[in-house]
Amino acid sequence: MNTGIHLFRAVLSIVYTIYKLFPVKNKVTFISRQSNTPSIDVELLTEQISAKIPDCETVVLFKKIEGKIAYLFYMLFPQLYHIATSKVIVLDSYCIAVSLLKHRPSLKVIQMWHALGAYKKFGKSILDKQEGTSSTVASAMQMHRGYDVILASSDYCKPFLGEAFGYPEEVFRVIPLPRTDLLRSKDYMDSLRDKIIKECPKLGEKTNILYAPTMRKTEDPTAEVEKLISMIDYSQYNLILSLHPLVQDRINAGEAIVLDAYTSMELLSICDVFITDYSAMIYEAALMKKPIYLYAYDLDLFTKERGFYLDPQTELPVRPADNIQELVSQIANSACEIKSVEQFSDKYVADNEHCTEEIVHLIQNLLYN
Repeated sequence: MNTGIHLFRAVLSIVYTIYKLFPVKNKVTFISRQSNTPSIDVELLTEQISAKIPDCETVVLFKKIEGKIAYLFYMLFPQLYHIATSKVIVLDSYCIAVSLLKHRPSLKVIQMWHALGAYKKFGKSILDKQEGTSSTVASAMQMHRGYDVILASSDYCKPFLGEAFGYPEEVFRVIPLPRTDLLRSKDYMDSLRDKIIKECPKLGEKTNILYAPTMRKTEDPTAEVEKLISMIDYSQYNLILSLHPLVQDRINAGEAIVLDAYTSMELLSICDVFITDYSAMIYEAALMKKPIYLYAYDLDLFTKERGFYLDPQTELPVRPADNIQELVSQIANSACEIKSVEQFSDKYVADNEHCTEEIVHLIQNLLYN
């Protein structure tokens, strides 16, 4: 395996050395493998950069790894060129080329991880675990090397992210993701709610439950999702599903509602009750002051295979339910108090008022200093 990685790195290095002959531009490049379309965070940042730093070029490279050969060619051509000719790189996930290659000393890299806060473990915290990467591969690929600044949602999250990325706390800046500006904007969320109700009028008639579980690498959650669908009292509630596409394709949604055109964050505008298991969407829901419930039917197994930075039994706004009957009972009895949700949000998401502007100011400093 190491021989293959060394050959792979050699090919990248040769091409990258050629690209470094090109002049550096006043350019910020955003790179992600989370999706094929820009995230709302990147949309907000590029818009603000255009307004605040008009002489700065922005490039957005969002592409999922959907085939190793195709992704290799993508890396060799647009990705390596823009890394070599940029002053600042902004990531929201692991980028092979950024961590594996030797860059100009002038290049600065910001890691703004795609999850708003740290809940389930990831990165270097789960090496050699069922849901993680092998330590041998992580070492050979120099996983998460090369960051100059890492954003954290609060001081409490810095030690967790420090463990995940392998950096000391002085590398971190407490600035929540740009999306928090929208989550805190009543006008924005109200207009989004009105738009969704116009498209789906029944969502304006009952209490809306949003179910947004995490994606599992090893377990098939189909049976548990369908069990939840079957247990909802649809005379009182609408159940909105926001599932990973690989899971959604296998599910019989029944009376539940699927709105593919909207992200989980956008669906928070319409939700009255939020259910997840181990998704970091708990932070977005907490910012919106939504009652949060946890359908943690495989908590012991997930803890063993991956683990958490927060203790789900003590740190979250409500005790996790390990069976569907308990979950339904908790919701019916309003077991999650909004005061607990607010305390959770205040602890784990800093109250910065203009996160997008703060990050753009950070980028500006890195561009010109």
